Amino acid sequence: MKTFVDGEACVFARIRDAIFTGQFLGFASAIEEEMIGVFGKEIRNFPEAYPTTVVPAREVEEVEVHRRHFMDQTAASLTAVEAEAKHFARSVLDMKRYVTGLSSTRMMCKIESAALSESGAALVGIVEQLDACQNEIEQRLARVVELNSVIQGNTSMLRSLH
Repeated sequence: MKTFVDGEACVFARIRDAIFTGQFLGFASAIEEEMIGVFGKEIRNFPEAYPTTVVPAREVEEVEVHRRHFMDQTAASLTAVEAEAKHFARSVLDMKRYVTGLSSTRMMCKIESAALSESGAALVGIVEQLDACQNEIEQRLARVVELNSVIQGNTSMLRSLH
């Protein structure tokens, strides 16, 4: 579970990197689109502003090709984010089910321990271990749920750019 939410190779880090890449490319393509508009106005209004060695229409075409390439990369990044986010969300649900199962097992052990009174001493140690494990798991799961919320928010923001 530690490697699931911590470190540069974890699911969250991969999603974060894909989101940042997608956001950068989306913003860069927006700037390029603005540049294309400015070039277009300059070509129409001030055609003599460029030296004879510069073909403004060719410059616009190159920027447009570059912009489309960035948009394709943005779409690929979004696809990767969505796939990782779905995997992450499924994993969160699985972990919640496991915690619920652990909680049920812990409760059954407590009930059995109380029912066995004197001979249930061995179960007391197991229950204490389960309590400690469950507390740690719940803390980490809270972190996973928090990261999942961040991912969902950033994924929707990235989707709105595309």
